[in-house]
Amino acid sequence: MMVLSAIVLIAFILFAGWFAKARTAQLKAKSEFLDKFYHSAEALMKEGDTPDAVLALVSRMSDCLDSRRLVWSVFSDLLRGRTRAFYQEHQGDLFKSLHEQISVMRPEMQKHFYVTLIASLMAITYNNLFLGAVLRRVMFFDLIVAERSRDQQPSSRTEHLVVRFFGPGNNGDNGNGCCTAAA
Repeated sequence: MMVLSAIVLIAFILFAGWFAKARTAQLKAKSEFLDKFYHSAEALMKEGDTPDAVLALVSRMSDCLDSRRLVWSVFSDLLRGRTRAFYQEHQGDLFKSLHEQISVMRPEMQKHFYVTLIASLMAITYNNLFLGAVLRRVMFFDLIVAERSRDQQPSSRTEHLVVRFFGPGNNGDNGNGCCTAAA
């Protein structure tokens, strides 16, 4: 019995060490994405010609950066296939005007917008050790497939995730369009 207890204790210590090391690496990666997000978001905010819809989306992204609930919500919806239906329902109202407004921005400001978008998506996935890795794999799956097939037009799975993360009515929503930071 004593030997079994010692083995369990050693296994627990090894697991705790691995977990701490993995979580530290995740927090470092999240910090790097947050730095990119805030740098580009600041450039967009300082620019006087940035459209209001773009600023509103960047603000919404900022509100969601620490949401653990949002990671679970998106993962749950992916498993149930609800992301595609949600995207199709909100595609017109969210993306049509946003695409139009982004297209009139200067190229360097467009780059800043896309950096904030990708950096926020990536930072949010680092809020959960296990589900975050799954979501990162899902987000980049189409890009990997497109690269392997030399097709330069991946499907809109990442756009679906953008709607799911930052669109209205997500399960991480606290009722006023902002994600809750509480787990």
